[in-house]
Amino acid sequence: TLNYKLRIQFIEEYLNTINDIGLVIVDGIADLCSDVNNIIEANEVVQKMMEWSAIHNCHIIAVIHSNWDTDKPTGHLGSFMEKKTETHIQLEHNKNSIKVKCKRSRGFAFEPFEFKINDFGYPQVVSNYNPLENFVL
Repeated sequence: TLNYKLRIQFIEEYLNTINDIGLVIVDGIADLCSDVNNIIEANEVVQKMMEWSAIHNCHIIAVIHSNWDTDKPTGHLGSFMEKKTETHIQLEHNKNSIKVKCKRSRGFAFEPFEFKINDFGYPQVVSNYNPLENFVL
C-alpha cells in the first residue's frame, strides 16, 4: 500500500535498525520507482541499491520481470540493473518445473539446472538440462 518513495524509505529505515545483515531480497524492484522507463528514477533506484550494499556490506537480490516475448528485463530500470549486477539469473517457469540459467556473472557462473517444488513444499533439483537437447535440424 506504500508508494514507491515510502517503500524506499521503509527499506532504508529497516536496514538501519539491523546489525550485520548479510542478505536483502527485494521482490519487485520496479515497485521502487513510478516508471521503469524513467531514466532518472531508474538510475536513482540502482544507485540506492548500490549505496545500501556498500553501507551495510550486504548482498542484494532484486527481482525484475522480463518484457513480453523477450528475456530482457523491463525498461530502463532493467537495463541499468543488468549493467550493475554481479550475477544475472533468469528463471523460466514451465508446466512442471522451473529452469534456472546464469545469463551473466562477474564472479562464479553456474551451469543451468531445473527444479520443482516437491510434495513437502521444498525445492528439488530435477536435472541439469541441455538447452539444445530438443533442437532439431
